[in-house]
Amino acid sequence: MTEAREPHQVALGRAIRQLREEAELTREQLAERTEIPGEELRLIEDGTVEANWGTLRQLAYGMKVELPDLFRLGEELERG
Repeated sequence: MTEAREPHQVALGRAIRQLREEAELTREQLAERTEIPGEELRLIEDGTVEANWGTLRQLAYGMKVELPDLFRLGEELERG
């Protein structure tokens, strides 16, 4: 993970949060499901850190969504 505040990373974090909420998962539940620490998940959702490819795959799997759908929603949110 790297420091981030790029618009695309903020939008991807918002997409993760939105999909998590649509799946009716708390951050803690998703963290447990994916074995990603809750604090790391919070930072990803806030767009403070950039998740690597493996982490994004884990998150998509944990929310039962396809990875391309996660990216697609992130792009939509970035465009506004």
